[in-house]
Amino acid sequence: ANMDMEKNTRIHGYKDLDVLQGKAPAATAFEANIDSVLKDYDCSREGDPDCAVWTAATILEHIEQGITNCDSARTSDDCVVALGLLGDASLSNADMQPKLAAMTMQMVMDENHDRLLNALYGGVADFLCYKMPITCDDLKALMGDVADLEAGGEP
Repeated sequence: ANMDMEKNTRIHGYKDLDVLQGKAPAATAFEANIDSVLKDYDCSREGDPDCAVWTAATILEHIEQGITNCDSARTSDDCVVALGLLGDASLSNADMQPKLAAMTMQMVMDENHDRLLNALYGGVADFLCYKMPITCDDLKALMGDVADLEAGGEP
């Protein structure tokens, strides 16, 4: 299980974000908030199916980062929403993770949507590199890990 957590940490770029955080906290916050802004936009549009996907992705990140644990805090907002999305109130924290991850893959499987998101993320990375060149190597490594993962490979 520890090896799986290490793999998830590496795949989702949290170590790269930690390096970036140490060099440029404002750049890290900007990069991290992009998903939140996109989620808020999709969720503000009634009936947008991507709202559930962004919500699942956000909760999955919280679980993987140790912010949320549905075994010990079953009634937390994240857990209540996740269990509702998954339609099974009996799931453990560990059982929820692959199901939430499967939900998030819906966006990656939509090639047009995925292409547009990658262009947006690339634009954010380019902007941050322009503004703060010290962050470029770490941002490009993080973006490369995401692109490798989405292509079905290992970062």
